[in-house]
Amino acid sequence: MAWLCRSYMSFWMTIIICFYILHHACSSHVSTNQCDSSCQLSILDEYQTYRQFKDIIKSPSIRVVFFYLYKGYSNESFHQLRGEFGIFYAWLRQHSGQAVFTLPSDYITTTLSLYMVFASSFRINVSESTPDCYNDTVGDTCRSLIIFKAIGKWMEVNQNKNSSIRPGTLCRRKFALNNIDALSNINYSCCEEKESNSSKIDLNKCTDPKNVGWYVPIMRIFTIVLSFSLGGMLWSKVINMYLETLESVTEIDLVKIRILNRLKLQTIGHSYLPQSIITNNGNEMEYVLMYILIYFIANIGTFLSIGLQVFPTFYMILPDINHQTMLLPIRISISIIGGIQGFCTIIIILAHLKQLWLNYSTVCHDPSHARLSYDYKLLTQVHRGQLHFQLLIYWRDMKKYLMSYNIIKFIKTLLTVMICLPFFITGTIQLLRTMLYITEILSHQLKYHFLFTSRKLSYINIILSPFLFMVALTYSIITIFEFWLIFQLVFRVLLNVTTFAVAHAVYFSILIIVIIPYMHYVIKLVDCYVRKGYSLPKHIIKLRQHVQSQIDDILTAKAGNLEVYFAVSQDIDHRIIMDIPEMLQDKQIQQYLQQYLQLMIISHDYQSTDVISKIVFRYQILDDNTVQVSLQENDRYRSCHYNHQLDKLLTCIEQYLQEKDVRWFNTKLSQVYYQVDNIDDSPCIGIPSELYDYIRYYSPEISLNLWQIIFNIMIITGILLVFIFTVLLDSNTWSFISLSAAIANTPMVYIATILSIRHFGVCEPDEETITKVLVTNLVQYARGYRLFCRRGIEFQPITQIVQIASNHSRYHEQQGNEMEYLAII
Repeated sequence: MAWLCRSYMSFWMTIIICFYILHHACSSHVSTNQCDSSCQLSILDEYQTYRQFKDIIKSPSIRVVFFYLYKGYSNESFHQLRGEFGIFYAWLRQHSGQAVFTLPSDYITTTLSLYMVFASSFRINVSESTPDCYNDTVGDTCRSLIIFKAIGKWMEVNQNKNSSIRPGTLCRRKFALNNIDALSNINYSCCEEKESNSSKIDLNKCTDPKNVGWYVPIMRIFTIVLSFSLGGMLWSKVINMYLETLESVTEIDLVKIRILNRLKLQTIGHSYLPQSIITNNGNEMEYVLMYILIYFIANIGTFLSIGLQVFPTFYMILPDINHQTMLLPIRISISIIGGIQGFCTIIIILAHLKQLWLNYSTVCHDPSHARLSYDYKLLTQVHRGQLHFQLLIYWRDMKKYLMSYNIIKFIKTLLTVMICLPFFITGTIQLLRTMLYITEILSHQLKYHFLFTSRKLSYINIILSPFLFMVALTYSIITIFEFWLIFQLVFRVLLNVTTFAVAHAVYFSILIIVIIPYMHYVIKLVDCYVRKGYSLPKHIIKLRQHVQSQIDDILTAKAGNLEVYFAVSQDIDHRIIMDIPEMLQDKQIQQYLQQYLQLMIISHDYQSTDVISKIVFRYQILDDNTVQVSLQENDRYRSCHYNHQLDKLLTCIEQYLQEKDVRWFNTKLSQVYYQVDNIDDSPCIGIPSELYDYIRYYSPEISLNLWQIIFNIMIITGILLVFIFTVLLDSNTWSFISLSAAIANTPMVYIATILSIRHFGVCEPDEETITKVLVTNLVQYARGYRLFCRRGIEFQPITQIVQIASNHSRYHEQQGNEMEYLAII
């Protein structure tokens, strides 16, 4: 009985399955006939249109041609009329076009649309058998078959007349516009490839969906994960570079010191900056501007990163998908995140504005209102091995807590491992430390400024304190991850562009030959900039004894020159700013020198904004230990009209030099080298920050600053673009490169590129030049000179023009001004 029941059920199941298959086949055949009867499309100007199409596909590099179908000769697209903006039909070259046609949309945007070298677009004007019959057609399958049949018939008829044209494949692709999950699913279908010109298109197979290769989603996931890891590592490196600049600054005796050498012992993970370095009134406004700038950069970069990777069709160039708007969930998410970050930024800015008000008010003089030194806790960069060592510690602690049945601590450590493990795997654990550090600092600052100190209102702090903590935590998390997304996008673009260009190296050979010297130059330039940052401190430390020896030689010499640099200030009183060496640092000498220089300036018709000038005194110690001082014979500040003032000045200098000895002059020297022992490192050596910054970035011959790097890169980038556009103009098409052209042009392009960028190379000075420049600057600073590193070589074009134009009017007033000043003296 059971056997009969099973046989009965099997019989009816077989009947149902056969009926379904037969019904499906009949309905498919009927739908095709119904589509033919309901609407038919025909190509306008078939022969002329095909000739234009043939000219496009003649280029061997063109593998895909997207068809833009328009209603008649108007600008009304068939797909736009029905709102089908993401559907495109295309011709694919056999055996090579499908790989280009099925590229993921986010891969297209993150390769900066380089695939356009292999793709093109073509407009086709179509007429309908009856007006608006296409719009009235029901079902995507019917509409697809109508278009496939029209294009296939047009191509088949014209290919029979042009047998030299290799046949291709007709395909249809629907780009995902309103579904984020559809990014991983490529919706396309293709007709059977023609094996000969006489074959016909099987319309029933044109709409059958096809699947991309198994490696496509794997490649997409791999680039996303790899770019996230590389982006996080670069973001960590940027943070470490910033921390290194902060670690290299300290303060000794109210002098800001730049540390030249540091040995990372890493006994603790933080240090403290001196309070006077931070509590500057100008710094508060800098912090406010910095937070505003960070907000806009982070949000704009995040919008581009999410848009290019999650909604790529919005940024696609080919095919051109019109009338798009960003997905509502993406817009809402970005708006919410941006709003939360903006709210947190406003609260943080208010804290800095309050501190700015306190700095300018009388309240800041009260010691009870001094900012906590804890606010200046500085996170030090930690070697990656130290951070990985912590993971091992976590595992040991988990084992210990589990063996001792301490479940609470075991769960706590387990949660810590779960939080830290993704950062350990991606090599970005420093970002987690930075996130917690920013939260800690901001939380203390906000609580210090906003918590109530009155006992009557202290109960509000119970709610306000957690709220301020959440503000700090939310801001740090959002900011860290937003910049992480920006760096992730940068690396994904670099990865995809590089791999795409290398995979199709024949088609990008000339571009690669131009870009390789360019990238080599940029890398060499940046490497030179970084190398100077490491080599100059080492040179400065090695010259410590040399500098001291040269200073001793100057102070013990029997004869020498005493140079006084001066400039006239731009204040209303036109005060003279003087740079006086240690052997002339006396109040009476400075007074006489000020009067004499004022007379000379009036006599020589100088203005308040003239460049730095120099007057040189020649001194000589005679055998009887008397000192003789005079001006150099060719000194322009010698005048017979003021011999009396000059004699007073020279006599004052002679008396001073005769009374003082070398030990006295040594006390007038400025300290250049500082021994730094109050940090968690081995003993370090530092020099004043203003001197180091001048030597590192602005001194002649040996300096290299960031603006020089940027300028040179901009010039070289311009030369690179000129080469690229010249190649494009010469070929007049994107498909400009063949193997023979690449072989013929590559040597000349390479030589021209090398010669072009050679002029903008950074010359490395020899050891002797570096030593001379460093010793000169260090000795000058030790002797008391400051104008060279604070003002440099001044240039005032507007004032100089006014001075030249008005020079004739003061010539007649010169003698009267001199007599008036003499009367004042």
